[in-house]
Amino acid sequence: MKPKSVDEGIAIEIIWDDVDLKMIVVDAANGRFRAHAEAYVGPGELGRIAEAIAGFPSGQKDVREVVVGTARLRFFCREETLGHAMVEVKCAGGTDEYPELAHFFLAIETGAVEEFVRQLRAVGERKEKPAILRAGREP
Repeated sequence: MKPKSVDEGIAIEIIWDDVDLKMIVVDAANGRFRAHAEAYVGPGELGRIAEAIAGFPSGQKDVREVVVGTARLRFFCREETLGHAMVEVKCAGGTDEYPELAHFFLAIETGAVEEFVRQLRAVGERKEKPAILRAGREP
């Protein structure tokens, strides 16, 4: 099954599952750049991600990092823009001979993070739909 993509934001979706193992896909895009990562994880991974970012941002110095396979998502606030929330996206892939790297940023709203956490918890262990973090204002 091909995962659904997102135009601007981050989508996390379970595309295959078994009792002890799941395959999840992380798709991220900021309108100019796109990244895709796949990972095999154990049960409860979407709940772990939800717990890691729940309540973000708790202040201007709040930084959270989520690693899913080769995808790294770092949630932080930009000091120079009065604490606007951002996500730094890094995805690696390819081979030693032909390495691939996507690295870009997304501006997000606090309410969008709360909704993303709610969706991650609601999807839980099922694979009916992706959890989507919608990107917000311009960085």
